[in-house]
Amino acid sequence: MTLSIGRNRLGDEGTKYIGHALQHNEVISSEVLLFIIVSITYLFIQTLTTLDLEDNEIGHRGAQHLATALQQNKTLITLDLASNHIGNNGAIYLANALEQNKALLLLNLKANHIDNQGARHLANSIAKNETLTTLELYNNEIGDSGAEYLRNALEQNKTLTSLGLENNKIGELGAQHLGYALRQNKVTQLLIQSPAYYIL
Repeated sequence: MTLSIGRNRLGDEGTKYIGHALQHNEVISSEVLLFIIVSITYLFIQTLTTLDLEDNEIGHRGAQHLATALQQNKTLITLDLASNHIGNNGAIYLANALEQNKALLLLNLKANHIDNQGARHLANSIAKNETLTTLELYNNEIGDSGAEYLRNALEQNKTLTSLGLENNKIGELGAQHLGYALRQNKVTQLLIQSPAYYIL
């Protein structure tokens, strides 16, 4: 089952209820979901595999609710949080969840104001995660040191095959770090900063 409620105004409060439902795999009334344009009678979360929350004004508190859910949820394989306001604090919550989650395959954190600090925590979790295959981090604020953190993670990770880092602040040094990691990793697509760097 796919639930797509991107480009609404859920915010952290609305996201709390989504996270609660994912955590407990229960049916919830849509009345608790604030600001949703289309009225939905019931959301059946127990079989949810794809959740699109793009552009919903979700901050680090909303990310915390989702992260708590991800630690227990066993069905969600795609989570799209692009174009929100998660920031480094939200990235930390999600990184902690990735260390325990055994189901998620794709995580999209495009345009979420994540810099080197957030990249460091995500990298630490990627090093331990054994299921994630795609991580989208483009349009953030990750620089060369963030790329180095990711390099160290890629040297240990055996499952990630796609890493999107376009339109960050990664320079030549960062590209070198990531290129070195590819020699030991299964990543088949790495987008750093189009069109300057495109590594297959």
